[in-house]
Amino acid sequence: MPILSIRHLTRYRYRNPVAMGEHRMMLRPRESYDQRLISYELHVGPTPARLNYVHDVFGNCVGVAGFAGRTKALTFESRVRLEHTPLPAFTDMDGEVEA
Repeated sequence: MPILSIRHLTRYRYRNPVAMGEHRMMLRPRESYDQRLISYELHVGPTPARLNYVHDVFGNCVGVAGFAGRTKALTFESRVRLEHTPLPAFTDMDGEVEA
């Protein structure tokens, strides 16, 4: 069973300090019959004044971050480990390829 590790880094830099609005992040993969989430970490800099998660109508996990004050940089870094065991296309329930 393959274990995948994914690191995603987004960094914004500004010439002058800016106030941040609300940010929505879709960085966490969805779990399904062939994909199991082992671990998920999210680091945001500067630290958000509030961070919560909601699910959209498609079942995606959406992080919502709100910030206080001003900053010259904004960084999002996520690390995900998941187990991915897809079946080949056109297989039946036993994993046999259909004619």
